[in-house]
Amino acid sequence: MRAWIVSVPSPRKRGVSRLPGGSGQASGPLGVAATLTLIVHKNYDNNGIEQVASGSPGGSCRHVEDQGSSPDTTATRLCITFAAQSFDRRQHDRGRRNRDVVMRQGIAGKVAFITGVARGQGRAHAARLAAEGADIIGIDICANIDSVAYPMASPADLEETARIVRGHGRQMVATIADVRDRKALEAAVAEGVAELGRLDFVIANAGICAIYGDSGNTHAAWQDSLDVMLTGALNTIEAAYLTMRDQGDGGSITIVSSMAAFKPMMWEESTHSLGMLGYSAAKAAHINLARNYASMLAPHRIRVNSVHPTGVDTEMTNNEFSRARWELAGQEGGRALTNAIPVTMIQPDNVADLILWLCSDESKFVTGNPILVDAGTNLR
Repeated sequence: MRAWIVSVPSPRKRGVSRLPGGSGQASGPLGVAATLTLIVHKNYDNNGIEQVASGSPGGSCRHVEDQGSSPDTTATRLCITFAAQSFDRRQHDRGRRNRDVVMRQGIAGKVAFITGVARGQGRAHAARLAAEGADIIGIDICANIDSVAYPMASPADLEETARIVRGHGRQMVATIADVRDRKALEAAVAEGVAELGRLDFVIANAGICAIYGDSGNTHAAWQDSLDVMLTGALNTIEAAYLTMRDQGDGGSITIVSSMAAFKPMMWEESTHSLGMLGYSAAKAAHINLARNYASMLAPHRIRVNSVHPTGVDTEMTNNEFSRARWELAGQEGGRALTNAIPVTMIQPDNVADLILWLCSDESKFVTGNPILVDAGTNLR
């Protein structure tokens, strides 16, 4: 087992840095190749990174952030380990992996476009990807919709997400835009790509829950649900996929859906609402939408999947109106999202972990799938 350190200056601005020749790969001892996930500058330092354990293929390593010796570069030190081919094959056959990698492969230096980014799940996705080295193009309507009873995100919420992203040392191009407006999304993507240099991931996350009170049982609630969550997902992908295709580096598109795609949400008449029917219809349609795009874009190595959480603890699902709704629901009505694992709701970070994996190289052959993060709701 050896440790191999590569030194390459980071770019002053942004985008993906590549090794000479543009391959993004380097060969280690004995011809074993490894894809670099971080650009490395500064010499290997025993005080800055833990030594790889000798004789143990796939030992651990840690990284530290600090400034390089040149004023033109920002440095990150990373230890990349190589093993002889016989060790690689043996460990592969045993199904073992090094769980102590510093960053997810394929995230650092990339750019993600996220809708509904101002708070809740959208903010969690932006923060998680930024923590792994991605820049963000983010949009949110930052205004209320009449059929939605609870207050929606504000411009201050959007700025807070941008602050969090910047806190991870990444950039965010934040725009107030409505996913129902295709032209607005195209403009936001164009501005973001012009500023950040590329586009690699799309997370169609924007959603509403127009199911509460009298406004939730109107035709407007039905139509708003379809327009925001189904047409909005369509507009998001249409505004972005051509850039990814023409870029030629593959990528990942994820539609954030719901377990409402699989389960009835109205178990009794007390929970009836046209908004809930619109919500469920949009979430079910996400599966077909993702599969069609997955088939179309597979030759370009662009994966498309839908993600289906159980109830997630955000302002959309945990508010005075939602609590009142479920208090009034009968025993049957309360079964809509009963989890097998004993939790009432999961957290936005739990979904963001899955989004991160779907953006990473670790999921490079996963496409066209509805993926559940449901605490076992499907079992009940």
